[in-house]
Amino acid sequence: MTKLTRLTNQRLRSHKQQSASQSGRLRQWLGNTLIVNLVTAGLVIVSGLTYLGMVNSTAANTFRVNALTEQIEFNTQRHTDLTLSISEIQSLQHLSAISANYQLVPVTQVEYVDTADAAVALSQ
Repeated sequence: MTKLTRLTNQRLRSHKQQSASQSGRLRQWLGNTLIVNLVTAGLVIVSGLTYLGMVNSTAANTFRVNALTEQIEFNTQRHTDLTLSISEIQSLQHLSAISANYQLVPVTQVEYVDTADAAVALSQ
């Protein structure tokens, strides 16, 4: 055997020993079922709690959205009712009835003032 062959064989042998010791550590760790079971149980518990938190948050947001939707519908209906009331109050029949209740006289003669000054008062 040549010197180069011996060196190559030694390097291969040391490389195999290193990889064997690394895989031996992994096998030893995986062989300890108590640690593996505890780590797996911890991961399952953390995943379950995360899932429950997300579901709870989604449910709470759904209730908020439903409440806001109902409030929007109520406000829309109220707006419609108020608009209808404003139209009725501003109608000519309503104004005539109010004028008659207060014994107001209808206007027969209208005069317009042409001036640039805003502080103008007319006397009769």
